[in-house]
Amino acid sequence: REGYLVRKSDNCKHGCIPGIDEDYCGDICKKRNRGGKKGWCQKYGCWCTGMPESTQTYPIPGKPCSD
Repeated sequence: REGYLVRKSDNCKHGCIPGIDEDYCGDICKKRNRGGKKGWCQKYGCWCTGMPESTQTYPIPGKPCSD
């Protein structure tokens, strides 16, 4: 699975700054609870690849972002 990571606190995507937060996105994508293979900052959100199908990605149907 691939997509934007979701912050469980508000159902919004994890924000980032392109060219600056590449390592940050890579690290949170690879955390055990997400299980991703690779991550980077894309369009001000952390994009991850290689995640299990059980990992939720933004947007979550029926759960709008509430930031």
